[in-house]
Amino acid sequence: MKRFLILCEGVTDQLFIADCIFEIYNLKGYKKPKKSNHYEFDIQYNDGSRIVSVGGCEKLNTSLYKSIIDDNNFNNGITLVVFDADKPGFGNNGFDSCSQKMKDLIDSQYYSFEYYLWPNNVSDGKFENLLRHLVPKDNEPIFECIESHQLCLQSIGGKNLRIATIKEVINFYVYTMGFESAPHKRNYDFRELWNFSFDSNEILKQFKLFLEKNLN
Repeated sequence: MKRFLILCEGVTDQLFIADCIFEIYNLKGYKKPKKSNHYEFDIQYNDGSRIVSVGGCEKLNTSLYKSIIDDNNFNNGITLVVFDADKPGFGNNGFDSCSQKMKDLIDSQYYSFEYYLWPNNVSDGKFENLLRHLVPKDNEPIFECIESHQLCLQSIGGKNLRIATIKEVINFYVYTMGFESAPHKRNYDFRELWNFSFDSNEILKQFKLFLEKNLN
């Protein structure tokens, strides 16, 4: 596996990507450094590989991350960028817009990286939309109860009710199943919570192919 730098939005992405890499390459364990906003891999034959939380797409176009990417590429590392595509009018403004932003940065000749946009690198959405596809069939009735509760609230007129976002619904699913729901305490290889099978889940398989294409 090649030395790498992966830039993503937050800790939920970091832990998920880490668990994917450990699963694909049969690796175990990573260390959490003093700074809580990123995780560095503890891989003997691949010193320096790491996943860094950027916080937002706009942060890429700064001297700080330009320097981080340049340093990694200078040391023959592979740079990957993984962000939410979001949807038009929100965040990164949807897959087409966000993809164009990535291409513009690369075409500017100031950046060199490969990118992947959640949930599947072709559609609008975010990381939590991918997680929704990882809910095991046995847990579908539980998740459907949570979603039905939100639909019921939406049907009530005349009240200023707060409807949960997909991120909050996912958190409640994890909490309901009796696991730590805080993003920095997530573990995505818990089979009770997630169908973490690259062979049987097409949306997860696409991310595996992206990693293998660039890291092998």
